[in-house]
Amino acid sequence: MVSIIIPSCCKTTKWLKPALDSIVKYTSLDRIELLISANGISEQVKEFLIEYKKTPGLDMKILFHPERVGYPKAVNDACHISRGDKLVFFNSDCQILPSPINQWIDLLERPFLDNENTGITGPLEIYCKFTNEPFLCAFLIMVSRKMLSKIGLLDLAFKSGHGEDVDLSERAKLHGFTTKLTSENIGEDASVMRGNFPAYHEAEISTEKDPEVNVYFRPQALKNQQLLKQRKASGYYSLPFKFPSTIPFISNYKDKIFKLV
Repeated sequence: MVSIIIPSCCKTTKWLKPALDSIVKYTSLDRIELLISANGISEQVKEFLIEYKKTPGLDMKILFHPERVGYPKAVNDACHISRGDKLVFFNSDCQILPSPINQWIDLLERPFLDNENTGITGPLEIYCKFTNEPFLCAFLIMVSRKMLSKIGLLDLAFKSGHGEDVDLSERAKLHGFTTKLTSENIGEDASVMRGNFPAYHEAEISTEKDPEVNVYFRPQALKNQQLLKQRKASGYYSLPFKFPSTIPFISNYKDKIFKLV
């Protein structure tokens, strides 16, 4: 089983509904579980999700936080209740494009079958100027439970989000796991990221293009960039690695303050 995790702080269903519809349309439902980590959503979106949960054949759970908790915690909470050996982090402003059933998920999973040390796969690789290393952008990535059990979940030090995927990639490689790009000829412009992988990402819809969220997200993003820079310069990403208290593990996850539907 593959656990697909979608964190959402949406106030409307404008992007969330197409995201869910595309997964349902282009994926065998008996192969997945869908975990929506809803935090600070509107009543309209809450009602939509509760109704969507009734989709025939869909194994879907909803985690409700009344307030925004940030991308790392929203994802970590869902990881805690997930059952899959592989987990997909899927942004609410991402869509699977028309393609054969399961093609997208097969492309993400194949490197894990070819190499037992694969830790992260995804269709978009970006060079991080703060660590001087490439990383797989977490708008859509697959990670192994095996890796998360060894290196921990997303670091809560990144709070609202931005840079936590860079940190995860650094920790993965440090502990012997590989990251694998699953597409070629990626095109990137100011707002849209896509390649030959059957997915479309309207970049930063859930953060920078939402004025209300941007007030919450942007200042922290700048702090997170400096955190990455400081960590790289200080030798933080080197062995023996000392896990900070801000990195939780699935095996001893204690923060369960959410309502599960």
